[in-house]
Amino acid sequence: MIRLLILLLPATLILASAAAQLEIVTEFNPSETGSVCGLGGAQDVWAYQCFGSEIDHYASDGSFLGSLPRPGGSANDVDLDVLSVPMMLAGVSIPAGTLLFFDGESGACEVYATDPITGTVLASLVTAFGMSHVVGGCYAPATGTLFLLQDRVVGGGNANLVAEIDPSTGAILSTFSTIASGVNVNFGDIDASLVTGNLYIVSSAEASIFEFTPAGVLVAAYDLPMGVGGLAGLATDDVSGGAWVASSSGTIWFLSGLVQIGTPYCSPAVQNSSGASCLIRAFGSEVRSLNGVRLTAFQLPSNSFGYFITSRTQGLVMGPGGSQGTLCLGGSVGRYNLPAQIFNSTGVGRASVDIDLGSTPTPAMGFISVMAGETWNYQAWYRDANPTATSNFSDGVFVTYQ
Repeated sequence: MIRLLILLLPATLILASAAAQLEIVTEFNPSETGSVCGLGGAQDVWAYQCFGSEIDHYASDGSFLGSLPRPGGSANDVDLDVLSVPMMLAGVSIPAGTLLFFDGESGACEVYATDPITGTVLASLVTAFGMSHVVGGCYAPATGTLFLLQDRVVGGGNANLVAEIDPSTGAILSTFSTIASGVNVNFGDIDASLVTGNLYIVSSAEASIFEFTPAGVLVAAYDLPMGVGGLAGLATDDVSGGAWVASSSGTIWFLSGLVQIGTPYCSPAVQNSSGASCLIRAFGSEVRSLNGVRLTAFQLPSNSFGYFITSRTQGLVMGPGGSQGTLCLGGSVGRYNLPAQIFNSTGVGRASVDIDLGSTPTPAMGFISVMAGETWNYQAWYRDANPTATSNFSDGVFVTYQ
């Protein structure tokens, strides 16, 4: 549908997140897809060209893998979602990995469950929501429902509206307005986290990824990295804690650092030479079997050498060994200090490591496997000159694995 230029309302209720610092991991221009109006995927990605006849499939490096015929009508108010878990759609059992196609172009939104190999439509549902302007849709495993996102063009109380939908009947269960939180949707998308159950929303008229609870409470705004914008597509990856995003002009990026897990503690850390206190946050999934956790330290001095440490026990030791910081771990402390794990922080003071939960370092027992039900604590330990040579610590974060 044609979009009119209107003045953006100011964001009135955006909550800042200490770890809301997304980074570009990769980007590509999809060879078979022009302007992107729909996006779905996790380790790989599906893209739909506005008013196209096919849905295109790409590997994470941008290699073209093939196409499927588009179900429903030709559209630019449209979306894709790849099921991370099985679901029931219109009374039909749909397996994980199925591709959902949301056609929001004409009247109420229609949902098609499509076999990702053959393109066969396994089930379809006509919902009770939409006025020809549903630009995003997803299945939320935490609630067992669908969520649809309508843009600003329809005006009145129907603009910038999110609806929760019964996947069996298509009935509207609840709605909330994004504009009440200052989020204005032109082209855009919505996706749900398997980890937290929260909803993520992007808009071509905004410069952030917005996190809402399923009830519509704005949790955080994650500023997009420089060069990323005009977003029309979003697909979160629950294993890595990142997300695929796409601009309506056709560029696709993968961003890290979106889904935060665990609980920070021992805050704030002692300030370092940058004038800030170093933060550590965990991203990815608390589900042990997924083995997908990334530790990221923020607000480090630039080009600072260090590594992450871990323990099952929390502690509080100020200035250990002459450090300026506080050690927030106790008991047996392991070090992620293998050559590939030691970091030298970036120019903007960040460092990350993807940890292997099956190979957690301990000083006494060597490398051990984390078990479901266990709680592990993490910190970053790094060198600094403040003003003379010293070391410092981040605050702490603990994760209870499921």
